[in-house]
Amino acid sequence: MFIAAVATALLELEQRMKPKDFQNFFKVLCTMMVKYDEKGDEMLTHLIMFIHQRAEYNVPYTDSIGSWVISNIKGSTPTEAELQVSPMIGNYLSDSLTSWWTRA
Repeated sequence: MFIAAVATALLELEQRMKPKDFQNFFKVLCTMMVKYDEKGDEMLTHLIMFIHQRAEYNVPYTDSIGSWVISNIKGSTPTEAELQVSPMIGNYLSDSLTSWWTRA
Protein backbone atom coordinates (compact mmCIF):
# COMPACT_ATOMS: atom_id res chain seq x y z
CA MET A 1 0.00 0.00 0.00
CA PHE A 2 2.89 2.37 0.70
CA ILE A 3 4.15 2.09 -2.87
CA ALA A 4 0.63 2.71 -4.21
CA ALA A 5 0.31 5.77 -1.97
CA VAL A 6 3.63 7.18 -3.20
CA ALA A 7 2.60 6.52 -6.81
CA THR A 8 -0.68 8.37 -6.23
CA ALA A 9 1.27 11.42 -5.08
CA LEU A 10 3.70 11.08 -7.99
CA LEU A 11 0.91 11.13 -10.52
CA GLU A 12 -0.28 14.43 -9.08
CA LEU A 13 3.24 15.87 -9.09
CA GLU A 14 3.91 14.67 -12.61
CA GLN A 15 1.09 16.88 -13.87
CA ARG A 16 2.46 19.93 -12.02
CA MET A 17 6.17 19.66 -12.83
CA LYS A 18 8.26 20.13 -15.94
CA PRO A 19 9.24 16.73 -17.38
CA LYS A 20 12.97 17.20 -16.68
CA ASP A 21 12.31 18.32 -13.09
CA PHE A 22 10.00 15.37 -12.55
CA GLN A 23 12.57 12.89 -13.89
CA ASN A 24 15.20 14.26 -11.53
CA PHE A 25 12.78 14.13 -8.60
CA PHE A 26 11.79 10.56 -9.49
CA LYS A 27 15.45 9.46 -9.51
CA VAL A 28 16.03 10.95 -6.06
CA LEU A 29 12.81 9.40 -4.76
CA CYS A 30 13.79 5.96 -6.07
CA THR A 31 17.10 6.25 -4.24
CA MET A 32 15.20 7.04 -1.03
CA MET A 33 12.71 4.19 -1.61
CA VAL A 34 15.53 1.66 -1.27
CA LYS A 35 15.89 2.77 2.35
CA TYR A 36 12.24 1.78 2.90
CA ASP A 37 12.48 -1.51 1.05
CA GLU A 38 15.42 -2.95 -0.89
CA LYS A 39 13.10 -3.38 -3.88
CA GLY A 40 11.15 -0.16 -3.27
CA ASP A 41 12.59 1.60 -6.30
CA GLU A 42 11.81 -1.37 -8.55
CA MET A 43 8.26 -1.68 -7.23
CA LEU A 44 7.57 2.03 -7.65
CA THR A 45 9.03 2.10 -11.15
CA HIS A 46 7.00 -1.00 -12.08
CA LEU A 47 3.77 0.54 -10.80
CA ILE A 48 4.33 3.85 -12.60
CA MET A 49 5.12 2.01 -15.85
CA PHE A 50 2.07 -0.23 -15.35
CA ILE A 51 -0.17 2.82 -14.89
CA HIS A 52 1.23 4.58 -17.98
CA GLN A 53 0.95 1.45 -20.13
CA ARG A 54 -2.67 0.91 -19.16
CA ALA A 55 -3.42 4.62 -19.69
CA GLU A 56 -2.58 4.09 -23.36
CA TYR A 57 -5.71 1.89 -23.44
CA ASN A 58 -7.77 4.50 -21.56
CA VAL A 59 -7.71 2.59 -18.28
CA PRO A 60 -8.12 5.11 -15.43
CA TYR A 61 -5.10 5.28 -13.16
CA THR A 62 -7.29 4.49 -10.16
CA ASP A 63 -8.25 1.15 -11.73
CA SER A 64 -4.58 0.41 -12.41
CA ILE A 65 -3.51 1.23 -8.86
CA GLY A 66 -6.32 -0.89 -7.42
CA SER A 67 -5.49 -3.91 -9.56
CA TRP A 68 -1.79 -3.54 -8.75
CA VAL A 69 -2.58 -3.49 -5.01
CA ILE A 70 -4.74 -6.62 -5.33
CA SER A 71 -2.05 -8.38 -7.35
CA ASN A 72 0.63 -7.58 -4.78
CA ILE A 73 -1.47 -8.59 -1.79
CA LYS A 74 -2.58 -11.79 -3.49
CA GLY A 75 0.74 -12.59 -5.14
CA SER A 76 -0.88 -13.35 -8.49
CA THR A 77 -3.06 -11.86 -11.19
CA PRO A 78 -6.47 -10.68 -9.95
CA THR A 79 -9.55 -12.59 -11.07
CA GLU A 80 -12.36 -10.86 -12.94
CA ALA A 81 -14.36 -10.67 -9.71
CA GLU A 82 -11.41 -9.10 -7.88
CA LEU A 83 -10.90 -6.60 -10.68
CA GLN A 84 -14.41 -5.31 -10.06
CA VAL A 85 -13.25 -3.83 -6.74
CA SER A 86 -9.97 -2.43 -8.06
CA PRO A 87 -11.52 0.96 -8.98
CA MET A 88 -12.78 1.29 -5.40
CA ILE A 89 -9.33 0.65 -3.97
CA GLY A 90 -7.72 3.07 -6.42
CA ASN A 91 -10.35 5.73 -5.82
CA TYR A 92 -9.95 5.37 -2.06
CA LEU A 93 -6.21 5.99 -2.33
CA SER A 94 -6.63 8.81 -4.79
CA ASP A 95 -9.40 10.59 -2.89
CA SER A 96 -7.75 10.15 0.49
CA LEU A 97 -4.18 10.94 -0.40
CA THR A 98 -4.33 13.39 -3.27
CA SER A 99 -6.25 15.96 -1.27
CA TRP A 100 -3.77 15.60 1.59
CA TRP A 101 -0.68 15.92 -0.63
CA THR A 102 -2.03 18.83 -2.63
CA ARG A 103 -2.95 21.04 0.32
CA ALA A 104 -1.59 24.57 0.05
